[in-house]
Amino acid sequence: MSWREVPHGHSGEGRRDTVTMPKITVVTTTYNRKELLERLHASLKAQTDQHFTWVVVDDGSTDATEAFMTKVIGENCGFEVRLEKLANGGKCRALNHAFRECSDVDLFVVVDSDDYLLSSAIKTIRRKARQYVDVDGVGAICFRYVDQEGQILGGSRDSHEGDVVLSRYEYDRQYAKYDGCMSYFRRVADRYAYPEFPGETYIGPTVLQMIMAERYRIAFTNDVVGVAEYQSDGLSRIGRKYRVANPLGMIEYCGLMQHNSVRLMTRYKYAVMAQAYARLAGLSRQSIERNSIDPASLRACARPLGILLAGYWKVRYARQ
Repeated sequence: MSWREVPHGHSGEGRRDTVTMPKITVVTTTYNRKELLERLHASLKAQTDQHFTWVVVDDGSTDATEAFMTKVIGENCGFEVRLEKLANGGKCRALNHAFRECSDVDLFVVVDSDDYLLSSAIKTIRRKARQYVDVDGVGAICFRYVDQEGQILGGSRDSHEGDVVLSRYEYDRQYAKYDGCMSYFRRVADRYAYPEFPGETYIGPTVLQMIMAERYRIAFTNDVVGVAEYQSDGLSRIGRKYRVANPLGMIEYCGLMQHNSVRLMTRYKYAVMAQAYARLAGLSRQSIERNSIDPASLRACARPLGILLAGYWKVRYARQ
């Protein structure tokens, strides 16, 4: 059995015919973001619907995160709060932990520590959860965020009336990739997990959405549930330097981006990048395959440019 299908001891398929009150868990992974957690916590306390659980996975923080969360757990917030502490291993490994440990959940709502929710968010999320929880072909719901100026993330290319139910590949081809509030149903968490590679702490967060595309689609909705704020030390702004430091995860991502539904030139671009990351990893094709990475990620036609790109990255990021 590969990492693509990892049963966690539950059976999400056909668990119930009707769910009138879907059980919602907000999952926040965090690393040294105590002040931002305070803001998120305040937004959760302001929810008009308090029937949810907040699970914070502390990814090896060295600040006052634990003390703050211990205080929060001791308060009567109106909703259940849990703290899970891990050694630093990255956001996706922390999400895998939450998916495994939280068994009695219908919908996992992933909210980063630098985001916060509108007071109507849980009410909105529950309404959509009722709509899709028994639709086996839908594995997740993607809600909208606005930025600090109130502008909806995604721009005009993402305009569509009502919900659209598509795979991650289909949506990105027809519209545009944007950051939103991803919420995964239990059936996805039971079947799939983010790949984990020893010594690495990063893999693109959309990887799970691409992996699940072989079986599940996503309901992309126009409903706005929160505000996104990008931090100077956040994953969205760390960029290539961080990716270069995690080559195996990036080879996996590049392989998924070579899916047949992706445009030809985009597939070639990611084939070149996969070859570059393979050289940065210093591993043979056989070693990469032993890490459960599809060797088809490394297309021979992309090798010459991949070698040049790897050389450029080594020079470019060795100086930083």
